[in-house]
Amino acid sequence: MNSLSEIPEFLTAVSDAPDAPSALREGMMRLAEAFDAEIVALVQHGSVAASVGYPRISDHRRELIEVADGRSGSLDVPGLGRRGATGITLDDRRSALVVARADSDLTPEELADARAMGRVLTMTLDLIASVGEQRALRIVAEKQTAVNQRLLTQERRHQQMSDAVLRVQRLISQRQPLDEILHAITEEATSLVDADIAGI
Repeated sequence: MNSLSEIPEFLTAVSDAPDAPSALREGMMRLAEAFDAEIVALVQHGSVAASVGYPRISDHRRELIEVADGRSGSLDVPGLGRRGATGITLDDRRSALVVARADSDLTPEELADARAMGRVLTMTLDLIASVGEQRALRIVAEKQTAVNQRLLTQERRHQQMSDAVLRVQRLISQRQPLDEILHAITEEATSLVDADIAGI
């Protein structure tokens, strides 16, 4: 592997993915290709987040976790038997890459490159998750603002109607002339419905 060309390409590929599952899929495939590995897996928080070249059966996935935790150094590679596997702890200690290939172990340079690519992948996944959370919070806040605005508008409208009714009732209770009361009703109605003309 030529790390000078692979890592920037890897970064571009995973960061251009539209969502976390796509970034994870792209990252796993590119890691397997870059190291000519039969098996590549990302273990996060004690479970397998994604893997390439390994059965999805839970018993086998336990083997991946054991390698990631450093409790084992080999895997049962489908069609090839037991082979050496490397668990590569990433910065946050909650994530690890597992890499196994049939012909040889990873060299120290390849280990460093795999660790760098794994970090790029996990940081990209964290960034996508963070952006998704921020977007969701912004949408919720926008909806809440719209609801609040609608409620405020309704409350103002209700207050305007109450005030209008109160003004007309005051005229009635003061026994004002009928034409003055009718005129007040039409004026209040025009104002409330934002009309140019109202008549009784």
